[in-house]
Amino acid sequence: MLSELISASLVGAGFLLIFGLAEIWRSLGNPSAELSRKSVHFAGGLLVLAFPWIFANRWTVIGLVSVFAFLIWGTERVGLLKSVHGVARKTEGGLFYPLAVALLFVLAYDNPAFYVVAALTLIVSDAAAAVLGTAYGTTKYSVEEDQRSLEGSMSFLVITFLVVHLPLLLMTEIDRGVSAILAVLISLIVTLLEGVSLRGSDNFIVPMATFYLLIRFTSESFDIITTHLFTLLAILALVSLSGLTSKFLRASGVMAATLFFYAVYLFGGAGWITAPAIALITLVAVRYLLREVVDRYNAQHQVLATLYAVIVMMVVLIVHDVLPRVMSGPEWLLNGDAFRAPFVGVVVGQLTMMLVTQFRPFQPGTREPTSVSVTIGLFALALALVAPLGLGATGGLALAPFGTAAAIAGLATLLYWLMRKLEGWPSRTPWNMRLQTACLTLATLVVLPVHFQILGGG
Repeated sequence: MLSELISASLVGAGFLLIFGLAEIWRSLGNPSAELSRKSVHFAGGLLVLAFPWIFANRWTVIGLVSVFAFLIWGTERVGLLKSVHGVARKTEGGLFYPLAVALLFVLAYDNPAFYVVAALTLIVSDAAAAVLGTAYGTTKYSVEEDQRSLEGSMSFLVITFLVVHLPLLLMTEIDRGVSAILAVLISLIVTLLEGVSLRGSDNFIVPMATFYLLIRFTSESFDIITTHLFTLLAILALVSLSGLTSKFLRASGVMAATLFFYAVYLFGGAGWITAPAIALITLVAVRYLLREVVDRYNAQHQVLATLYAVIVMMVVLIVHDVLPRVMSGPEWLLNGDAFRAPFVGVVVGQLTMMLVTQFRPFQPGTREPTSVSVTIGLFALALALVAPLGLGATGGLALAPFGTAAAIAGLATLLYWLMRKLEGWPSRTPWNMRLQTACLTLATLVVLPVHFQILGGG
């Protein structure tokens, strides 16, 4: 225990020295705010990489990281440590960084190779891409209020491939070909994640996603990983073609939607993509038909809008994927189909509410909802388009799953129609999407117990 405390003290002193040198450099050398921040990011990361060989106790790392997380939080509040907090953009990356390090150390305690790979995406990829993007980035794209560059994203992609591939070759027994194709898959996924992350959350999302993908795929064959890679590329191409040409999605929206569709494939399988794919095609078509009206209300918050649109679907998907891994029985709950009807119902409900918004967008000072007849018609259209194929009903439509999907979508639509009458509800796009998410969440929680009771024969 004493040796752990001594090690923690020495590492802590190392971090303080890095902070001190960065402040001196900032005062005397006048580097850019991004460069000084990422320099601290990188230098501190070199110490972080050594944690598996310095510390034997998880709690030592958790304690050390907690101290520095508090230090970073406190200095930002009082206006100190400008070498870290001097960037103009709003970011909480300074807090996400130590949180990611602590969680990685706990999760990868018995697998230092995976810890190193995931940490390197945080330490090297992010820092290098930010510096290179700031210095040489000319092709810009918007992510909410922030500006990113294509050059920075491409730098992140290439560097991430290297920091995944090389450690896997040197520190594991993974086949060279598997390591290379896995590095391509991981680098593409986390580049998309980094591209749409807000307020510095990439400092947490990128390393944790990298670690998860390592756990998920390192035991898979070359052919399976290749299938996932080409599926991801196909999704990216199709979403880009449909979203950008129709102007329904911007670059950030394309990346967010691509990640969602790949997540559906990863957690649910190819069959689960049908329902959201039909929904997207429908929205693109309506967006084209109503382009003269909708153009005036083109959403600025593409990433947030996508997040709110898919969050309930993702929860259902993740529960579907995780539940069989953590519990045994009953069979009706774990056979892979128990959550498909609720998922389709959420998709239908989300599509209906977004169609309602397309026909009558939120306008400042207006809370008048779409008429009852139009709302019912849009609901019926969404249900008819999505539910049959989304439920996999090629030879006939089972009544119970269809009823579950219709109940969730119908209840969510009703709640949304009623809530749009409220005078106090904000008119901005994120709040409209939050309302939709809230309606879907409540509808799903109400219908799910009945759905499970029917499945269980009760």
